[in-house]
Amino acid sequence: KDNYEAVFFVLETICMIWFTMDLLLRFCVCPSRKDFCRNLMNWVDVVSIVPFYLELMVPSRVQVLLVIRIIRFTKIFRIFKLSRHFRGLIALGFGTEALS
Repeated sequence: KDNYEAVFFVLETICMIWFTMDLLLRFCVCPSRKDFCRNLMNWVDVVSIVPFYLELMVPSRVQVLLVIRIIRFTKIFRIFKLSRHFRGLIALGFGTEALS
């Protein structure tokens, strides 16, 4: 079981670094940062990324982490956002939602 957890942690870390870089690069090259901040989908991205880093900073498994995990559920919205471009991700999104 520990081996699977380690593999999923590494995979999740790689994905979160990718999503973080994507968000930061889009913010840096956006012609209007004000419009970028007003876009709801960008806030969904921020809300889905921040809990990962909060969990890394809070070493203990306290009740606060339960709230953070619930917030992390917004990653599913990120998958649906990506699914506009890739039809195969729609099935992945439904599968992920069923597992949660």
